[in-house]
Amino acid sequence: MGRLNHLNLAVADVERSRRFYEGWLGFDAGPTEWLGDALFLRDVDAFDLALTPVGDETVIVVGRFHFGFQLRERNEVQALLAGMQSDGVPVTAVDDEPGFFSFKCRDPDGYLVEVAWSERGT
Repeated sequence: MGRLNHLNLAVADVERSRRFYEGWLGFDAGPTEWLGDALFLRDVDAFDLALTPVGDETVIVVGRFHFGFQLRERNEVQALLAGMQSDGVPVTAVDDEPGFFSFKCRDPDGYLVEVAWSERGT
């Protein structure tokens, strides 16, 4: 079986979303390229994030849809949370339990993004 290798997000402003995902979540590891109308960003694990502009359309985020990032160390998640809060990124939840730490935030288009560490690993 193959593995999930990309996610395509409809975004209002490609450059704004690019700055968010490159600056906060590590999608600056490979060459970026336009394929059709989508800008593809890559992380160190060769996972591609495609940002497709929707122009003046409203991006609608439905229900509990979210996607997540697993970090290796609890302190990495804590540091990222502190940096995002300091920069005004909307944080919607923090979960701090023995063996697990995570937070959820909203990207510039309102997508819910979870960042987590678990002592169980990935």
